[in-house]
Amino acid sequence: MPAHLVSLPSHRRPSVSPAPATPSDILDISRFAGPNRRPLSGPGLRIFLVNADLWAMPEAERLLVLGLPSRSTFYAWVKAARAQAELILPADVLIRSSAVLGIQKALQILHISEAEGVAWMRGPHQAWLEPAFSTRAATSS
Repeated sequence: MPAHLVSLPSHRRPSVSPAPATPSDILDISRFAGPNRRPLSGPGLRIFLVNADLWAMPEAERLLVLGLPSRSTFYAWVKAARAQAELILPADVLIRSSAVLGIQKALQILHISEAEGVAWMRGPHQAWLEPAFSTRAATSS
C-alpha cells in the first residue's frame, strides 16, 4: 500500500451513514411554537437592547433590524422584557436578535477592545469584497 494511504483498523473505520435526512428530520417546526419561544424571548430582546445601546443604534435602526414592528409593539416588547414579564416574540424577531448577538460575538473575536468593534460598526472602513460599502459604515442602510 502506498505510504500516503493509511488503512484504519476495522474497529476505527467510519460507519456507513444512513440515508440523507429530510428537511422535516433536521428542522422540527414545533421548535418555533409559542411555548418554546417563551423562555428565549425576554433574554433575547434584552441582549438585543444591550447591543443596540452599545452600538448607539437609533430607534429607526432598531425597528429595521427587528423587522419593522410598529413603535407601540416594539415598546410593549421592551417594557415586558425589562420587567421580565410574559413575552413571546415572533420567530423572525428571535432569529434577528440572535443574528445581532452573533455579530457582537464576531466583533469581540476580531477586535481587541469593545470600543474598536463599535468604531468599526459606526465608522467608514475599507470593504474588500464590495466596493459599494467602502466609504460607508457597516450599519448604514
